[in-house]
Amino acid sequence: MEKDFQLPAMVNQGITIVFSPLIALIQDQMTACRSKGISCGSLNSKCTSVERNNIIEDINSISPVVRILYLTPEAAATSNIQQMITSLYKRNLLNYFVVDEAHCISHWGHDFRPDYLKLGNLREIAPNVFWIALTATANINVQNDIMGQLKLKNVKVFKASTFRPNLYYDVIFKDIIASDSEVIIYLSKSDKDSESVFFTRYDGVITKNHSDSKTQQQNFCGSGIVYCRTRDECEKMAVRLGEEGITAYAYHAGLSSKEVSVVP
Repeated sequence: MEKDFQLPAMVNQGITIVFSPLIALIQDQMTACRSKGISCGSLNSKCTSVERNNIIEDINSISPVVRILYLTPEAAATSNIQQMITSLYKRNLLNYFVVDEAHCISHWGHDFRPDYLKLGNLREIAPNVFWIALTATANINVQNDIMGQLKLKNVKVFKASTFRPNLYYDVIFKDIIASDSEVIIYLSKSDKDSESVFFTRYDGVITKNHSDSKTQQQNFCGSGIVYCRTRDECEKMAVRLGEEGITAYAYHAGLSSKEVSVVP
């Protein structure tokens, strides 16, 4: 995933702090940064004591190696993190504050997170640091709320089209098209002709428009997300897709940390 803050974070010496709502997102972005040779780190509940101590030691050094530090908004509200931010600011080593998924700040947003509201308080300990707020889901009300909550002034707004040509969305209403025991999944762009692959009755016999699983594997490309209503449905769906030659994983709140770590 490309992020607009990576380039400015690397232009100047010092550390850019990125606030992200989910540890899974943080881990994904750190993987992307490291693939580009960008030194990054995170202080979160998943860190071991050794990892945490190494990052803190580096941040407290005269010339930190870490260029991008990822934090959750909950971590940013703790006294230890705020002391660290104060130290970086006083040493002129704090480049930017970046708020990823910034719509979480807004009461108007669909993913409102109360701890995001506290991020604006960081202006009291680091008043002259530039802020970058990023979101793909902000109408005018959400935009204004973000700017107000973060106390942003003289804001430059950059907008891009919300159309994503690489993504395909489909919604199936089960109560209209299928019974509770049936589901239809369309996996678009399975080949150059964008031929749909579909399955019905994943709790029973699955039929599909390809002759066999080998053909299915050859034609299918890219990734897809299937949203299910329950954890149990997620597990069953992953199993049935796997039986049809599609690598699939269930992901939900009931997984252990070890199980979550193996999901790509």
